[in-house]
Amino acid sequence: MWHDLDLWIIAVEALVHRLSQLRPEEAELFQERGAAYIAELRDLQTAARQILEPLPREKRVLVTSHDAFSYFGRAYGFETRSILGISTEDEAGVRDVQDLARLIVERGVEVLFYETAIDRRSMVALQEAVQARGSQIRIAPAPLFAGTLGTEGPARTFLGAYRQNVETIAAALLGDS
Repeated sequence: MWHDLDLWIIAVEALVHRLSQLRPEEAELFQERGAAYIAELRDLQTAARQILEPLPREKRVLVTSHDAFSYFGRAYGFETRSILGISTEDEAGVRDVQDLARLIVERGVEVLFYETAIDRRSMVALQEAVQARGSQIRIAPAPLFAGTLGTEGPARTFLGAYRQNVETIAAALLGDS
């Protein structure tokens, strides 16, 4: 859910509804604040679409450390692949790395993305496996936020972290990083 703003909007609406039932004397406040946050989510969604719009279909392959971006992929038309499963504690086996390296070479993927919560070494191993197959691939210069927030700057909030992810992905895939 973390990477699909439509689902966040549904969650905010449900939360406002339930809180209004539990505290009817504050229902108007919940509704006002919920509507304001939903407006921010919709603005962010519009901005994300505009930022990602220049990416051609063939570049919309997102290879990440772990499988946290499938909702993002669905929302913005990306194919998502990862070296690990959903858990940040999974370990990739040699076969997993080789299988993904093969796909990367076949598809001409140019950038790998790692997340703040995961050791970057798995992406370095994947990069080396791709290079061993005669192809070049870069690791994005900045990590993505997947279920965590930053400790400073705009990424300290969900909206800021989400926008930073979108900007990082677009810049790296367009070669602007």
